[in-house]
Amino acid sequence: MKREGYAGTPEILNAVNSLWGWQVVDPSTVRADQRQAIDDTFCARRPRTRPQSVVRKHQSSSPKAAF
Repeated sequence: MKREGYAGTPEILNAVNSLWGWQVVDPSTVRADQRQAIDDTFCARRPRTRPQSVVRKHQSSSPKAAF
């Protein structure tokens, strides 16, 4: 996806929004396996691919929100 400039991102977003929209309107139209497939594909935690030293560096240099 990254190499292609995230060209498929709008299609993925449309499919997920449509699925969630139908679930709100009529929950019986969305099967549990469909929801699970979205979760497994896009929401499940992935193994770390970046060294922790890089993550810590970016976390410490990012501005903190003041609340």
